[in-house]
Amino acid sequence: MKKKKEKYLVFDKDDKQHEYTIIKKELEDNVIKYTMKRSNGEQWNSHVRGEKLFTIIDTDFQIKIKAFDSNLNDMPYHNMIELMVLLDFVNKQSYLPSRYKFVRVNND
Repeated sequence: MKKKKEKYLVFDKDDKQHEYTIIKKELEDNVIKYTMKRSNGEQWNSHVRGEKLFTIIDTDFQIKIKAFDSNLNDMPYHNMIELMVLLDFVNKQSYLPSRYKFVRVNND
């Protein structure tokens, strides 16, 4: 059986720029690899255009995250936002409905 490979472009909702590319690749049954990289757009400095950011391998029982330009234990805020984009994508691919509701509570 041929393994599927899908490519997704991530656009900024406000300025409509192509920000990131995500490649979803089936490695084997129930094992999926997601790789996210920056686009080659002019909004990025030339030295980071097309740069790989993160890889997530989802085995159906756990995920493994690899960061290419930061340490997962001491991550700059901008990398955390990029990781959140990829995690949001992976979550939407899982077809699992969210079972959590977040409620803000004022502390008085």
